[in-house]
Amino acid sequence: IEAGQLSIDEIEYDLRATVEGVAHTLVARAETKGLELACLIDKEVPVRVLGDAGRLRQILINLVGNAIKFTDSGEVVIRVTLQSSDEKASILRFSVIDTGIGIPLDRQSAVFERFVQADSSSTRKYGGTGLGLTISAQLAKMMGGDIGLESEPDKGSTFWFTIKVGNVEEGAQQSLALPEDLINVPVLIVDDNATNRTLLEKMINGFGCNAVSVSGGKEALNLLNSFIELGKPFKLVLLDMQMPEMDGEEVLYRIKKDHLLKETTVIILTSMGQRGDASRLEAMGCNGYLLKPVRQKELFGALINILGRKKEESDNKAGYSLITRHSLKEQQRGMTNILLAEDNPTNQKL
Repeated sequence: IEAGQLSIDEIEYDLRATVEGVAHTLVARAETKGLELACLIDKEVPVRVLGDAGRLRQILINLVGNAIKFTDSGEVVIRVTLQSSDEKASILRFSVIDTGIGIPLDRQSAVFERFVQADSSSTRKYGGTGLGLTISAQLAKMMGGDIGLESEPDKGSTFWFTIKVGNVEEGAQQSLALPEDLINVPVLIVDDNATNRTLLEKMINGFGCNAVSVSGGKEALNLLNSFIELGKPFKLVLLDMQMPEMDGEEVLYRIKKDHLLKETTVIILTSMGQRGDASRLEAMGCNGYLLKPVRQKELFGALINILGRKKEESDNKAGYSLITRHSLKEQQRGMTNILLAEDNPTNQKL
């Protein structure tokens, strides 16, 4: 950067996939600290853009990595909004919001200087060189944007940056729209984390379904029974695995043991997937098992698969396998043939 030899690419890429990919790269680090990691992208934000996905990823990994490092409890949220747009380009604003230790006002400008952390003692406690934010700031400015933060000690921080991206013709974008017979299907979201509920509501409503959300298992069971009595049963429940008082597995057990609710389709969402979870939950009657933060395309694929197959199930009782991110990838893989021409055996494998 200092030698002026760093160039910014202008290549078409999938913005949502890039941002969600960063979240999935760092979710294991968040899990080990018991943090929720969520990714909220406004529907106004373009899906495909022209720009440098690699440099965007570099800034996000830096900011999200810092947020996780300096947060001991609560959540880290990646938020993307459209700041402005014209015929040729858009200005996007990225925010990384945490519930961590925060930064005093008199130290906020210093954190973007090289080899500096907000508190010299935190270098010993948390590690790091103090170069990440300096590099991120320079990259954001090279991409036509800016960077900054808002923070209070012990109340968390919001690091934000903007970048300018080129617009791609709308014809190249593929919208995620459900078939007519799945429009307005009622979906119940059960999650104790308010940010996750908001994220899932936006996704589900964006697909054309009707989302209702609650924060706990008891409330969910009461609502499921109430809607049965009204003759408007929920077709699908998105159920968080890790909840206080009554966890997702207990709620699933109660749904499947209730003769009025047992036909309800349930997808478990977990941020702490353990080996053996999927097969155990499938045996209990779970229909899908997805890792958080949930990718929009994975959730859409699960809805199409599970709700679509429910319409075919009445005549054919042969069991269907559990929908997971792996099974969804396998289905996509079957639709694409790729020819590779490569003489190096190691590269062939890779």
